[in-house]
Parts: sequence; structure tokens; C-alpha cells
Amino acid sequence: MEQSLNFEMLRSQWPELAELACMAERYVHTDPESSLVKLRNYTELMVRWLYRQERLPEGIKANLYDLMNADVFTSMMPEAIIMKMDALRIHGNRAAHGGRIKAKDTYWLLKEAYLLGIWLYVRYAHGNVDDCPKFSLPPLTQSSGRADDKRLEDAIRAQDESRERELALQRALQQEQEKAEHLTQRLNEARARNQHVADILSIDEAETRRRLIDSRLLAADWNVGEELNNTDQVTQEHPVKEQPTATGDGYADYVLWDEAHKPLAVVEAKKTSFNAEQGRIQARLYADWLEKEYGQRPVIFYTNGYDIWLWDDHKTHGYPPASSIWFLQQGKPAISYSTA
Repeated sequence: MEQSLNFEMLRSQWPELAELACMAERYVHTDPESSLVKLRNYTELMVRWLYRQERLPEGIKANLYDLMNADVFTSMMPEAIIMKMDALRIHGNRAAHGGRIKAKDTYWLLKEAYLLGIWLYVRYAHGNVDDCPKFSLPPLTQSSGRADDKRLEDAIRAQDESRERELALQRALQQEQEKAEHLTQRLNEARARNQHVADILSIDEAETRRRLIDSRLLAADWNVGEELNNTDQVTQEHPVKEQPTATGDGYADYVLWDEAHKPLAVVEAKKTSFNAEQGRIQARLYADWLEKEYGQRPVIFYTNGYDIWLWDDHKTHGYPPASSIWFLQQGKPAISYSTA
């Protein structure tokens, strides 16, 4: 059996996870779409295992998005862990449906899966982080074994689906007997343990958040530069003046420009939903200065990476804050949003 470079610490307790990750490593250079699909499957397998381990209620036909966004799951999981899972889910779905994929995305997402694996190993197998390998990308010469991988993945999926059907019924019976107060207490205790391990491992969501925003803009056909480099459509860490700081200077996380190089939108990223609201206020100050400087008021986006809000605060035809997505229409920057 081929060994994984980065995930062998999982094999004794989670052999299916180790195998899926090993397949993702094998394809990372030669077939990035397949690699991302494997990482998405790895994430789903991990999430379903966590549901079983923590005895969380779930619908029998719940998909990965439903499971990850359920209150019982988000209430017990650190935000940094959920964000990494969501990055793997989003990119895996995009790869599975023929979406735009950059080869370098596969590299950082493989590392995100590795960090999730370390967290799982330390938290639930009581492992020592020193026993985990230092992350490394597979060599470019690594070959693939697609037919064997397909048979293995089909077997893993069939086994897991059968197990899920049985355990879903068992959990439904158990949860009928468990009072809501006890469930809340148990989730709070699990949250504390999960966050403690994430803190020990210094697992942070800032880099994941930035890459998620980049990838969402790229998927909408915005030309986003790598490593904070600017393009004609998107500038990052854009300097703005007349801000309530000691120097009067500030920096907008992203400014999106139209074809006339007028500011179309300003994007501010913050850590949590609470801080995202702070981001709305901060972004409005940026929009004020951009309007004064360029004669066009940009709409305001603020986001924590996976939740995105849009606020068009134009005095005559604006709208209140709403959940939103980015997209391009007929080759020109456009925005679509729906009220939350």
C-alpha cells in the first residue's frame, strides 16, 4: 500500500481519510481537478465522522453543506476549522462541475486538508503533534493509479453510506431521549476542547479567508493578482486617505474597478460575523474617500470569507445590507444579490 507524505498519522484510526488524502496527493500536479474532488470527499468523510463521534442530529439525506452549516455543528467547531472545511468543499464542488481551477489552488488546499488532519489527530486520537510530518508537496514525477483509486473510492463510499444509514437511525432514537439542555451543555464542552486544540496548533483562518475571497473573485472572472499583487481590475491593500487613524491613512482590503477605472466596489474582510459588521462601517469610510477621489461611489462588500454581505448605500437608489455573490455579466462587472 502506498504511503501518504502528509497524512499517515491518520491511517491507524481513519484509514479511509488517509487513502483519500493519498489519492489527492497523487493527482496534485497531473490532475488538479481530481485532486480537489478527493479533498472534498475527504472533508465530507471527516465531517460525517465528527457527527457520529459527537452524536449530533442530522437528516438522513443531509448533504455536506447542510451538515457543515447546521447549528449543532457550528456551535461546537472552531471558526478556523469550519473555514478550512468550507474552502475544501467549495473548490471540490467547483472542480467536480467543471469550474475554473488554478493549479496553485490545489497546493494550498492540500495543506488545508493536512492542517485539518493534524487537528483531528491531536484532538480525537490524542496524538502528539511532534509525530506528524512537516507538510511537503509530492514530487512532480509522482504517477497516478486512476483505476485502482476509483475502485477504492467506490468501496469507501459504499461502506460509508451503509454505515450512515444505520447510524442515522440510531442517533434519531438516541436524540429523542436526550434533553435539549443536556445537548447544549455537551456541545459547549466539545466546542471548548475543539478550540483548545486549534489554539495549541496555532490554526488560524486569516490566510484561508484571503484565499477564499481571491478564489470567489476569480470564479467570477475578476483578474486577481497573486500574493497581494494588483491588476487593472482588482487592487489589494489599496491606500485610502481621511481615515479615523492617527495618520489619517487606511488600506482597503480589495477595490474592484470598472472599465473606466472607476471604483465599482470595495471589499473589507473581517474575522467573524460580529467583526464583519465592523467591516461594514470601516468599508463605508473607504467608500466615502473613493467617491470623493474618483467621482463614483462604490458599493460595499464585507465578508468573513464564506459569508458575504453587500451594501449599496447610494442615497437615491441604494439598498440595505444583503447576502450576495459576485459574478460577471456579458463581460462587464456586475453584481447580484438577494436580501438575507
